[in-house]
Amino acid sequence: WGRGNRLIQYVYIEVVLKAILESERLNTGVWNLGGDSYCSVADVAHMISKKFGVRVRFFDDREEGETLPELDTVRIRQKIREIGSTSLEVEINDYWNQLRS
Repeated sequence: WGRGNRLIQYVYIEVVLKAILESERLNTGVWNLGGDSYCSVADVAHMISKKFGVRVRFFDDREEGETLPELDTVRIRQKIREIGSTSLEVEINDYWNQLRS
């Protein structure tokens, strides 16, 4: 919606699955799980459109979504080191390669 200015902290499904599998190592409480990238919807749309060879079309007549605060994920990453740190562009490339294989 809108011009794609909304910022989102995307998280790769592999990160979510690793956190679930390693969750027994966490104390009870609230844990922030999010990606390293805090990107605009437009940036992500352009990354994906390059892979599929399509053009991005924005809906200027629709209201832009709300940008949520960036999550601090240091605590969970210190506890579960296997979660690692990967850029969103690398994650999109990885997903693209999985689709193609």
